[in-house]
Amino acid sequence: MTENTTIITLVILAVLNIPIYILIGKVFFGDFAGFLTALKFWFTPDVFSLFKGKYWDDTMAELKLGVFIFVCGLCVYGEYKLILKLFG
Repeated sequence: MTENTTIITLVILAVLNIPIYILIGKVFFGDFAGFLTALKFWFTPDVFSLFKGKYWDDTMAELKLGVFIFVCGLCVYGEYKLILKLFG
């Protein structure tokens, strides 16, 4: 595959996996409000969370969000490798 088709394939897979991301997100965050809370902590500097007394909540929310992004990326990568193996 050329570089352009690789990028196009990865973008298409990323868009088609949105329902899978939602299911994975429900496992990690419970609901959309939990996801938004984790996103809020992601953008809040850790020093602010420390002074507010929410440092560990911030740390755990950022960890969950990071692992969520990693797992979603891993899904796309695995599907891409499967496509290459079957059709490449």
